[in-house]
Amino acid sequence: MSSSVFNQNIPLPTVPLYDAKTGVMHLAWYRFFLSLFERTGGAIGALGAPGGLNGNIQFNDAGTFGGLSNIQVTARIQNFTSTLSGAVPASGGGATKFLNADAGFTVPAGTAYSAGTGIDLTGTTFSLQVPVTVAHGGTGLISGTSGGVLGYTASGTLASSAALGANQIVLGGGAGATPSSLGSLGTTVTVLHGNVAGAPTFGPVSLSADVTGTLPVANGGTGLTAGTSGGILGYTASGTLASSTALTQHALVIGGGAGATPTPLASLGTAATVLHGNATGDPTFGAVDLTADVTGTLPVANGGTGVTSSTGSSAVVLATNPTLSGVTVDGNGTFRVTSQSSGAGASGGTLTNAPSAGNPAFWLQISINGATRYVPAWS
Repeated sequence: MSSSVFNQNIPLPTVPLYDAKTGVMHLAWYRFFLSLFERTGGAIGALGAPGGLNGNIQFNDAGTFGGLSNIQVTARIQNFTSTLSGAVPASGGGATKFLNADAGFTVPAGTAYSAGTGIDLTGTTFSLQVPVTVAHGGTGLISGTSGGVLGYTASGTLASSAALGANQIVLGGGAGATPSSLGSLGTTVTVLHGNVAGAPTFGPVSLSADVTGTLPVANGGTGLTAGTSGGILGYTASGTLASSTALTQHALVIGGGAGATPTPLASLGTAATVLHGNATGDPTFGAVDLTADVTGTLPVANGGTGVTSSTGSSAVVLATNPTLSGVTVDGNGTFRVTSQSSGAGASGGTLTNAPSAGNPAFWLQISINGATRYVPAWS
């Protein structure tokens, strides 16, 4: 646009004041009177307000506002508000001033900082107090015992326990104290025993005081708490032990078979009886029947004859070659055999008289008043 509404020249004489068709003032004259009005002190409407020209301010070719200075133009524009756009007011200087929502520049009030509990404040720097207390989620400690544990010694106090021994059982310390370790590790043959008045201790199991119940057969026990005096244990089933009846003193013990315990033999026998077997029941004591209870032939060495038959007619039957211990003659003239020699000429000499000439089969050695003599004998 060649000119501004604020620098409008007077219209040419040929421009009518009013439009004949509409009866409205000609636009050229309207601009002229408006410019005249503004130059003589009239007020232009706010930017965009109904009083302005289409809500716009137009520049001329020189870039000015039609004769108004910048200050005059700025003064005619309202400042912005919290709800409307507008010009920014002058700050008035000062690097610490800030533009507020009400279009004013002010120095903000200083902010005061304070350190809360557990917080340190140095200038504008905040840091946590060390150590962080229990009340703020810390431990209140900066060190502890190596091998120890944390424990509450009060509701708001944590402390380190003493070092807990390797592989040792840990014991509670009670109110006001930290846990501790049991002094002993025990051994492979001891167990931990309780103690209502103090710390537990390791020790062997006392079978008279430390156990209850009855150890069953399946676990290496007997399953019994009592038995018959004088009896013995016996399996009445694969997993059941029972006590037998009392076994009589000196009596032989007889097996009871499957499902039963052993029993004593009713008889003790006597010095003149022996035990006889029984294929269908218990054995019994009885005397030896020489007809039915013996076999073989009792030799001379054991007090027998060594033979089961004889060709002799004497009341005393001897073996074919008896072994005699010799013959002696006592003071009454009785011959007693003390030794003998077998075979012809065993002691030398040849018999020349009856009963038969030649060498006898045996020579019987006799002693007569201490002198040794030989008596021939034939078979």
